[in-house]
Amino acid sequence: MLIQAAARRFAAQGSDGTRLREIVEDAGMTPAMVAYYFKDKSGLLEAVVRQALDTLGKRNPRRDETRL
Repeated sequence: MLIQAAARRFAAQGSDGTRLREIVEDAGMTPAMVAYYFKDKSGLLEAVVRQALDTLGKRNPRRDETRL
């Protein structure tokens, strides 16, 4: 829930325009939870990017290059 709320905020407002308090309010969590799991907003942004890349990798498996 926290990563999804962060992804929505970062997409709408950018990293610099997003306050951590906005994300935790959207997710119904506390800043302490972010600190525990991600350290800070940068760590949370990294988790959002990693999840997006993992999702892309699952949706777009690498094609067999011999078929090109």
